[in-house]
Amino acid sequence: MSPSERIRSAALEVVRVAELTGATLTDLDGLTAASTAVLGSRPAERLGELVARIRRSAWNLREQPDYSVRTLGDVARVGFEVAVHTATFHGVDLHDRQAVVRDPSARRAGAWLALMGDLQGYLSSGPGDGQIHADVVAVHQLLADLVPRDRLSGDRAQSARPDERHLGAILHGACAGLVQAGEWNAATFGRLASSAHVYVTVDTLSRDELSERPDLAKAKLTGMRLVPAPTERTETTLDRYRDVARAGVVPHTDRAPTASIQRHDARVLTREPVTQP
Repeated sequence: MSPSERIRSAALEVVRVAELTGATLTDLDGLTAASTAVLGSRPAERLGELVARIRRSAWNLREQPDYSVRTLGDVARVGFEVAVHTATFHGVDLHDRQAVVRDPSARRAGAWLALMGDLQGYLSSGPGDGQIHADVVAVHQLLADLVPRDRLSGDRAQSARPDERHLGAILHGACAGLVQAGEWNAATFGRLASSAHVYVTVDTLSRDELSERPDLAKAKLTGMRLVPAPTERTETTLDRYRDVARAGVVPHTDRAPTASIQRHDARVLTREPVTQP
């Protein structure tokens, strides 16, 4: 293993321990690869570098949104897939409900899946970030090759093989990094929703939503197809983001799972109004 590989391996092992103990993730900022970096040749290295690039893009979107719910959905998808394959790496049978409840990665996969379902119900004006989408597709293929979901073989983290331990560290580092990306995406989604840049089709509105919002009822009667998403619905989606942050926290701890969120982002996750600077 080269010196650079040893440094990355050690850093990701620290991330793994930090996630399992509930430590904050701010030190991850020093581990991310630049978006223009050349990806490594080894599959496990490429996986870590792709996730780092997606995470860095999520940070950039917080300040410079692309007005696309599709991009937020792509990040949620990669969060779900990394969590699923991390659980599989540990030999968790995702068809076993008790095992799913016990395993942090499996719980987090469920939270990501619920968030994905919410995001799929929205439309927006932006076409989506093509680079993020391509990176998510590449991560999907790498995970399928590195940790096949149809071949459970016990907890691979117990192996003494350096490559297995290294892969485990990368997977846990990816899980932690994507949770933080989700926190930033929550801030992005909250800003888009509050500025009426997140839409739903009129046909998906419930009777209660129409009765409580005369403007939405009028829009349906006049034949409008898209309307800004109701606040109650977008608040539910923000709850889903918060669930992702909480899902992997070790039980019986008083540590706040979103301790690394910036102050104005924390307001989004707690439904507090965001004031303009």
